[in-house]
Amino acid sequence: MFEKILNVIRYLGWRCLHFGKIKASGLHAVGSGSLFRLTGFLELGQRSTFGRYNYIDVQGKLIIGDHTYINDNVRIVSHREVQIGNQVLIASGVSIYDHDHQLKWQEHELTFDGYITSPVKIGSRVWIGDKVIILKGVTIGDNVVVGAGSVVTADIPSNTIAAGNPCKVIRAMNSSL
Repeated sequence: MFEKILNVIRYLGWRCLHFGKIKASGLHAVGSGSLFRLTGFLELGQRSTFGRYNYIDVQGKLIIGDHTYINDNVRIVSHREVQIGNQVLIASGVSIYDHDHQLKWQEHELTFDGYITSPVKIGSRVWIGDKVIILKGVTIGDNVVVGAGSVVTADIPSNTIAAGNPCKVIRAMNSSL
């Protein structure tokens, strides 16, 4: 119980620290060791929970819906826009990126030349398994399970179970699940 109270107090302090860059409804919880770097804008629905040791870097926009749980050691980096729906469960070690590094070959050297961005959208009632990587430009529909260790490089339709590297639909959801 004491840890839960500390997590809410940690959220309130973090919100004061980033005043003007956060729009939030209700109370939220932030676990110990989590790092939030906000140069962009963060919008939170109601009662979202962040586990321990997360790295959240928002240079663009991050929108998280109601009752979403983000477990420990999750990395979300938004250069443009990442949207996460309502009642989403994100397991430990998940990484979500809305960008890639742009490289160019110049005078026999490979050099960094900025970023290529494309929004990421995760629907509602989605369960993202342990150590999943979600890359730029991906849309995951509603009512989806993404299996552990998957690398999501393309859209996943609603009402499906998907897994693999690259992540592919395994089967449609049905009422017998």
